[in-house]
Amino acid sequence: MIKRRVQTIDHTYARALLETATAHGEVESVEADFKTVTDALEAHQELGIFLASPRIPTERKTESIKRMFGEAIGTIMLHFLLVLNQRNRLDRLRSLHDAWRILRDHRDGRVHGAVTTAQEMAEGDLDRIKQVLGRWMGRELSLEQKVEPALIGGIKLRLEDDLLDGSVQAQLRLARRNLLDRGRSEARAMARQIQEQEPISFKNN
Repeated sequence: MIKRRVQTIDHTYARALLETATAHGEVESVEADFKTVTDALEAHQELGIFLASPRIPTERKTESIKRMFGEAIGTIMLHFLLVLNQRNRLDRLRSLHDAWRILRDHRDGRVHGAVTTAQEMAEGDLDRIKQVLGRWMGRELSLEQKVEPALIGGIKLRLEDDLLDGSVQAQLRLARRNLLDRGRSEARAMARQIQEQEPISFKNN
């Protein structure tokens, strides 16, 4: 099952960041800084909630961003966070990082992808998947692994904006939708059959 996901806002911001980083020759350092920020969000869930909350004043978030990241990241990434804060986009940091990596891989001639499983894959499995897909696509592939414990069996593979969902969850959703569609079709067929029947006459006893 393929789902087309268009994230224009994310790509717009990520492209601006990539162009700025490229102009200053700091793509590698900005990538490292972006990872520092997203790693902090993963390690401290309350930080993500704080930054994403529309109830917390922009000024307070600005102070917190400078205090938490001012010494840990470079000027370009720090300014990027402050712009996101001013425009109420800090809740999109993770998806912005995904968009950044996709655009960067495009620039370098690679296809960006991510494979999601319920548990971390055994050592070497990710490399084997990367090699097979790379040969199939005829291009270099940049593939990252994500773990989603709620995923029931199978894997989800995303190649840029295409999501190939082979999980049991996806199959169950598809089966349920097929059942609902079949139920509606049968109901419509029965309604037509009823309408086509001659009126029923009742004899008085």
